Amino acid sequence: MEFLFRLIFDGRIPFMSFIRKLLYVLAFSPLVFLIFYYNHYKDFASYGWGMLVAVMLIRPLADVFTDLRILRTLVSLRRQFGIFTGFLLLSHAVGFFVSNQISFLAPLSDSNFWDFSGYISWGLLGIIAAIPVLITSNNFFIRILKSRWKTLQRLTYLLFIFGGIHIYMLRGRTDVLVHIGIVAFFWVLALFGVKIKMNYRK
Repeated sequence: MEFLFRLIFDGRIPFMSFIRKLLYVLAFSPLVFLIFYYNHYKDFASYGWGMLVAVMLIRPLADVFTDLRILRTLVSLRRQFGIFTGFLLLSHAVGFFVSNQISFLAPLSDSNFWDFSGYISWGLLGIIAAIPVLITSNNFFIRILKSRWKTLQRLTYLLFIFGGIHIYMLRGRTDVLVHIGIVAFFWVLALFGVKIKMNYRK
């Protein structure tokens, strides 16, 4: 019980340095799986969306539930989880093109890819938003871009919105709208400085 208390309320995760490095390694794993399982591109999308929802939600949750310091600790790992998410979604896009034998240059010449009454165009917009975020998710670009780095990283919000529209138009899944609503709700609470205290005893 004491371990759980320190984990949840103090945010003390054992072997944090090792976990941080391990997550960086695992973040690139979708690229390896893509080589052998490119035709499972739908699975990449499912896992990627789940991870994206978590990445978008963890920051406002940490701001609202300030007593749960485990959330603040997880915020410090947001970049690693974000890279993992980006590669999952990128692997989904590459797998889609390869499995359907479509040229990667096709969207540049075929207007059907940009018919916004269909799901593909929204998915492409999401990937376009994801690529610069993924490329700049490292210390090198943080030093180069400085204050503009955070502005560029806000493209993640567009990825989230476009990705949600893409899934909804493809599958008609109302749970995706629920995900977007929950994230928006907690971001609004965080924006207005709402703090929800947790009653606990040491």
